[in-house]
Amino acid sequence: MLLLDEAFSALDTYLRSQVERQLVETLSTYKGVTLFVTHNLEEAYRVCEKLMVMSGGRAIAFDSKHHIFEDPRTVRVAQLTGCKNFSHAAAIGLDAIQAIDWCVTLQVVEAIPPNLTNVGIRAHQISLMPDPDPSLNNTFPCWLASTSETPHRMTLLYRELGLLRCRRFIPAAVTVTTTSAATVPGSGMVSPGKGGVLLGGRRTNVACSKA
Repeated sequence: MLLLDEAFSALDTYLRSQVERQLVETLSTYKGVTLFVTHNLEEAYRVCEKLMVMSGGRAIAFDSKHHIFEDPRTVRVAQLTGCKNFSHAAAIGLDAIQAIDWCVTLQVVEAIPPNLTNVGIRAHQISLMPDPDPSLNNTFPCWLASTSETPHRMTLLYRELGLLRCRRFIPAAVTVTTTSAATVPGSGMVSPGKGGVLLGGRRTNVACSKA
């Protein structure tokens, strides 16, 4: 067995990418078992085909990397795979759920799990619509609450205007990659589904049960 515990943690960004590519090439012909430990989500996704998610000293998920990221079954697994926007949720029909913390109703196109407790929306699954189509489902007015910028990315925190009515302030995080000066919409419409929410995280939302 080959054990690699935070193998790239002490390397600068450039050297890390070079060593990572070399490692992936080497492991492609290695016949033994490799245990690769990391806190870097993107690194784990690039290097490993199967993932084990650990929390509190115990394994809480083990599956292919695609299934772990696209269909997390608990809130904790969704959190550890990078989802940041969560609300408690309850089914209100065969094709609709109430996002309790956001005070909105979301239309769904897949079967709602019987043990549904939460709904999560990943940043890349949210679309900003300066000129919204009012006929689309899952489209809500919002305003820009704050921003967080790195050299190549900017995270925008939007709040849905309906939250003012229920006195809950749960922001939606949207990350954009910037290659030049970026224009940040101050308000508009936020759509987590482009007309339909998919439970399970395959394209739009993740539905979770308690960990």
